[in-house]
Amino acid sequence: MIRGNVALELLQRETHWPRNSKGVPQPLLENWDSKWGENAGLEMRILRLYEPKGCGLLGVAERATPDLVEVGYTAGKASENPYWELWPNRYYVAQTVEKIHMPLWMTGYISPRSTLYRSGVTFHSGNIAPGYEGTLFFGLCYEGSGSFAIEQGARFALVTFYEVVGHGQSYGGQWQGGRATTKGELETQV
Repeated sequence: MIRGNVALELLQRETHWPRNSKGVPQPLLENWDSKWGENAGLEMRILRLYEPKGCGLLGVAERATPDLVEVGYTAGKASENPYWELWPNRYYVAQTVEKIHMPLWMTGYISPRSTLYRSGVTFHSGNIAPGYEGTLFFGLCYEGSGSFAIEQGARFALVTFYEVVGHGQSYGGQWQGGRATTKGELETQV
């Protein structure tokens, strides 16, 4: 694991970062606000909220994911940013403000801010593969009673970074670039 404030220092380093088509090093995170750093990770903010609609499939050779329908904002709270209301027993997909450019020598693990689970919101995530580029998507499900409000731009996830020892293999999956869904269409898995 990368410890201490090294995560913040990594944002300043240009050696070994993925490069764009012009050979310029890409930052680890785009749209990231430096005041949202923790000791061993970086906090991510929510940009959009979706609900899956339709059917999905995870087969040996093929898959399909439901279409994602953007959830509208709720009005009425005293806030400068819009917010969403999560309702009991509903599943949502959240997209980050930040876009990541993961180098081949690093992977990331995502965990929720504790306010989520203290409020009855379960958080579903995976790892960020070496070589992945794009925004991130996480599942949220509210299991409490009443409702739970989350403001656009709120810090809701923490990414902890880990060094990949040896030669990392670049992510080559269909989600590269931050694609969110197959829109219900069947596709061959890579």
